[in-house]
Amino acid sequence: MNPGDAGRIPDDANEQALDDLLATARWPEPSADSEQRLRDAWQAISRREARGRRRFRYIAGCGIAAAVAVAAVLLPHRTPPRDPRDPGDSGRQTISQLPIPLAPARSNQPPSVPWRPATAWELALVQPRRATATRRARAAVVARPDSLIARVDAALDAIAEGRRSDVATVAAELTKDFAPDRIEQRLTPAVVGRPGPRRTAALRLLARVATPRSAPLLASLAGNPADRPDAVAGLVRVGDVPTLAALANSASDEGERRRLLAALLRRDPARSVAAYLAFLADPTTAPAALAALDDVPAPPVEVLFAALNDPRRGTRLAAARALGRIDGPFVTARLAAMVRTNVNRREALAALASSDGPEAKAYFEWALSSKELSAYARTARAALDAL
Repeated sequence: MNPGDAGRIPDDANEQALDDLLATARWPEPSADSEQRLRDAWQAISRREARGRRRFRYIAGCGIAAAVAVAAVLLPHRTPPRDPRDPGDSGRQTISQLPIPLAPARSNQPPSVPWRPATAWELALVQPRRATATRRARAAVVARPDSLIARVDAALDAIAEGRRSDVATVAAELTKDFAPDRIEQRLTPAVVGRPGPRRTAALRLLARVATPRSAPLLASLAGNPADRPDAVAGLVRVGDVPTLAALANSASDEGERRRLLAALLRRDPARSVAAYLAFLADPTTAPAALAALDDVPAPPVEVLFAALNDPRRGTRLAAARALGRIDGPFVTARLAAMVRTNVNRREALAALASSDGPEAKAYFEWALSSKELSAYARTARAALDAL
């Protein structure tokens, strides 16, 4: 090997490997040019390998440095800054060398509590607010003997103590000066309050002044036997069709059922007549239902005539009985015209047969003697007798 080429060889291992290659290339004897080309190729390969090792070491070093920097940022600094006056480790004491404080001796004296005077804001929070001029004026208005509260309270006291027995008159006096809904609002707390004479007086008075807003309360009170008479009296005035029908169905007294069914007929006829005819078609409730028609000043005649076309036979017969109970010249004349023109002839004859009016009885007797109508008249009478 030429000594001048030693500086171009990276290290001893590479030089030995080159000598080994040259030794294998001795046969045939290499020329100077081929030997030189072999050296140049080997040096090029060695330089590339050296650059790769240096690049790897550089990248690895950069990665380690980045990891150290991230750890230094993320991890909290647990070591406090050193005080320049700190004498060093020689002046520090270990935990085991520190003195252990003794527990304070127990004493019967209460611990001292720091105290300071209350601020104006704190005093305002705990002290009662003084009545302003507006509140005093409002209290004076409420306390007037002619106010709503004073009048209602005086009426309740008079009814509870027996000094006023005509509750309807008391209610009329109150409603003359105050709106019913305001009286109702004042009475409701007493009605739902503690049982006693005053609550009973409030319920009796509420039944005479109640608005539809109190119907749910009165319906709930009707389930109590002691409150039912007054609750029913109020619902007769303000109850809706489903409520009145439910109460009439559960009534054990015929007089109460009659009042409820009469109130039912005074509601919306389009909704009430169907419910009423169901009671009239039932033999157990039919007497009260027929009697209720006498308490209705303007019965729903047109809706009852329309019910003669109902597809259910029981409903048609019930409507015929109701029309016969209503009677009157107008009703009799219309039923007679239906018989002549064969429009719901059987139902019209049943209505005439159930009527107590002289004109209706005379026409039905003529129908029985008629050759054309006698069969229809006998069928109508048999249907009524079967009820």
